[in-house]
Amino acid sequence: VVRDGFVYFGSPDAIEFIEGQSMHGKPMVGGYMGRIPYFKRDYYMRNPFLGYIGRLMDPAPELNGSIDRTDLERWQTIDTDKSIDTIDFLDIKYILLDERPEYSATLSAMLAGFGYQEQLKDKHMSVLVRAPSDKEFLSVDVGSADDDMYLGVGWNEREQDFRWVGKRASAMFKVQEPRAFNLTFLAEGFYLDQTVYIYINEQKVDTIMIPTSKESFTIPIDQSYIRSGINTVHLLSNRWARPSEVFPENEDRRQLSYKLFTIA
Repeated sequence: VVRDGFVYFGSPDAIEFIEGQSMHGKPMVGGYMGRIPYFKRDYYMRNPFLGYIGRLMDPAPELNGSIDRTDLERWQTIDTDKSIDTIDFLDIKYILLDERPEYSATLSAMLAGFGYQEQLKDKHMSVLVRAPSDKEFLSVDVGSADDDMYLGVGWNEREQDFRWVGKRASAMFKVQEPRAFNLTFLAEGFYLDQTVYIYINEQKVDTIMIPTSKESFTIPIDQSYIRSGINTVHLLSNRWARPSEVFPENEDRRQLSYKLFTIA
């Protein structure tokens, strides 16, 4: 699924570089990536579709120190609805299936149920194809069980109906037809008011102030900032504080800027 040096998730023997990406001009979601940021590897491990496949491929996940081994029981079955959302969100059109491993029969049956059909076959290798969906993904209920799929860098663990954010956080949305939007979110600053700079696809669109009380924000986004496919929103704050340095006898040393409840 993904490997970075000695750290792997999926097959421990996946040492091939993603050369097919440069050969065919299509993004790939598996292979040896080399020195990838931790939050990107975590995305694979938490994702309902890729997370299940990675644990299924690993011959001894209970011995893999690269993953959380305390919740392996939860990954014994796949979440079908969320997996299909992953496939639609990431536009996973082609899957190359090696029929030799023992788990290939399980994967083959599962992928057929998701709508994949065999298009090419060469000895033990098959190319499975599923037409991309035109579904859009325009909101994230932060703190919900399926928010991982749409969150990038900078998020702490989910807590009830929100997550704490550090100085930098990102969320992803998928748009089919670019058009003007309102970016909306509900947030609450930690300890001090937070100046937050908003970027859409690496272009700055606004600056806001998040107070220490919960507040809703609505920011008009011109169509020129939006593209077809996955769009990334970055939220960059100007400061953070550690609870351990703010409250007596508190041992929480996380760098916190604000909590985010929803973003759409």
